[in-house]
Amino acid sequence: MRLSDELRYSILSYKIRDHYSNRKIAKKLGVHKTKVAKTIQRYEQTGSINDHQRFGREKKIHERDERLLCFKFLNGELKNVKLTVVWYYSTTGHTRLDWLVRNVLHRNNIVYKKKFMKPRLYEVKRRKRYSFGFDIKTGMWTNGKIICLWMKLGFNNLINTII
Repeated sequence: MRLSDELRYSILSYKIRDHYSNRKIAKKLGVHKTKVAKTIQRYEQTGSINDHQRFGREKKIHERDERLLCFKFLNGELKNVKLTVVWYYSTTGHTRLDWLVRNVLHRNNIVYKKKFMKPRLYEVKRRKRYSFGFDIKTGMWTNGKIICLWMKLGFNNLINTII
């Protein structure tokens, strides 16, 4: 948690003017004593209460673009991730990164995957599956029928090694 500038100034004023201890300042302001010690240490080292400049990799997508992407996705202008990636590439010129768009949507709790529903079996297919399972269960399949089935499926090499 970052301390506000007012809180940092009050820490320094208590320490420099009133000569309070770190523990007393922490109790008075309601912050942890290590925050007080770090603030005073930073002021003594740099002469400023501001944070150090942070370095690091630049973000792949700016906050403005991220908000716009989420807004368009929620309003239904962009139907799926692929269309969103194409739109993002055409507007910004950045590389096409599917995972980046998925991470942005996930980070903002937007569901981008729809449940895949298996198509229902037609009545004829359902009867064939049931009869096949019934034949196997009751032992109606003899060795000859099984070998013919395996040959149809392309397991000729396996059959030759067994026979």
